[in-house]
Amino acid sequence: MHEVPKQWLSTRVTVAEAERANAVNDQPFGQLHGRWQRLKGSMAPGDELWEFVSPPESWAHRCGRQGYAVVRRGEVVASLLTSA
Repeated sequence: MHEVPKQWLSTRVTVAEAERANAVNDQPFGQLHGRWQRLKGSMAPGDELWEFVSPPESWAHRCGRQGYAVVRRGEVVASLLTSA
């Protein structure tokens, strides 16, 4: 898991929306499918799924990050990095 500051959270999404947006050959998240399954399995009732993206300056310095984060009671408890 990568540390994801709450400031990086951009859009709340459903599991179905994330899977549709990241389908590779009809498999959610392609090569990351196993990691996605673990992230999805870690979710408890009431948890939220958020897209995250690091600030533009991080990308300019080639250290940008984006992916999905599980938020529980306002805190990021798990994440899946989809681009770095």
